[in-house]
Amino acid sequence: CTATFRVFWLSIITWLLAFDYLKSETLSNYADCRTPTQEAGACIPIKECKPLLSYLSSVSVITPEISKRLHEYHCGFKGKDVQVCCPSNGLIENHVNDGDSITKHKNFHLLPKDCGAVLVTDRVRSGTIASLFEVPWMALLSYETPNGTEFRCSGSVINNRYILTSAHCLSKNREIKLKEVRCGEYNLNTAIDCEGEDGPAYDTTICAPPVQDIGIEEIIAHPGYNLKSFTNDIGLIRLERPLNVVAENVQPICLPVYTTLKNTTRWFTVTSWGLTGVKSAELHKITNEIVSQEQCQRAYAPVLPMQINEDHLCATQKHEQICYGNSGDPLQIETILDGDIHNVQYGIFSFGPRSCRMTDFPYVFTRVESHLKWILDNLNA
Repeated sequence: CTATFRVFWLSIITWLLAFDYLKSETLSNYADCRTPTQEAGACIPIKECKPLLSYLSSVSVITPEISKRLHEYHCGFKGKDVQVCCPSNGLIENHVNDGDSITKHKNFHLLPKDCGAVLVTDRVRSGTIASLFEVPWMALLSYETPNGTEFRCSGSVINNRYILTSAHCLSKNREIKLKEVRCGEYNLNTAIDCEGEDGPAYDTTICAPPVQDIGIEEIIAHPGYNLKSFTNDIGLIRLERPLNVVAENVQPICLPVYTTLKNTTRWFTVTSWGLTGVKSAELHKITNEIVSQEQCQRAYAPVLPMQINEDHLCATQKHEQICYGNSGDPLQIETILDGDIHNVQYGIFSFGPRSCRMTDFPYVFTRVESHLKWILDNLNA
């Protein structure tokens, strides 16, 4: 019965791909190709792609999401035979996220359940400046440069040993070297971050613990990162020692690991030290509206020869803009998880226009949901 089920779905997927052929009545004859994650592959008949057949035999249900992802491997036809881009490394399963099956991953326990805490206080500030302790998962990447030490990228704490960021922040450069990570920062101009009022009759001032500057044990950039297509712009940093996540100013953010956390809303928040166009001393937050891939593609088509795909999330801002220098910033939202409200990260800032005056022009984020398995594959205790 199970084998029959696989054959049935394989025939359905083949029919869907063949439908493109019937519409276009054109033939393609590619020898080499690139998978949806920009890895090398060979364009061969679907029934000869052993990694694809193996993957189909390993999943219990072919969900619409999986069917859609598999459809992206279509690379042409040979006669009337449907061809797919069969990855040379044989890792089809690394490219498709099977919903809640991610919770069965051997490293799933390394993502803490106590994550993305929502600040419950009357101190939450209005406007675009974040409050102290409101975004405790923010991390700053410190680089050695010819001009001295500089913070050039951001990231997010996902557990006490790992920082999630953009792959291009991890690129090797002779003159610029990633040195360490700072967590628990709020105001770049103060040694100790405090908030509140100090009056003659009362003192409402609260202060944060010191920042945590920690060296780097390992840099893990996605092997499929492509600078030209901006795909797989995601990476991890393993710290040389654990963070103190008991501190109020250092906490991990949640990732969208459950199907109930699938992205269904239009409004997200980006947090950054660079939202106002120049490096801001205080941590900022700004609301973003998600736009369609089609709208995003139309915007970039005249300036960038690239394809906006499922690996990307695009968002616009109506007022203050994300500006150059915000690479690695998290795109997040407050949502329900296990009956409580948590902050969940859905995107990592990848690229956008350098001018802050380009209102309504979309900024592009790497979609975290597309890389959950890769993230878990690269975590260690």
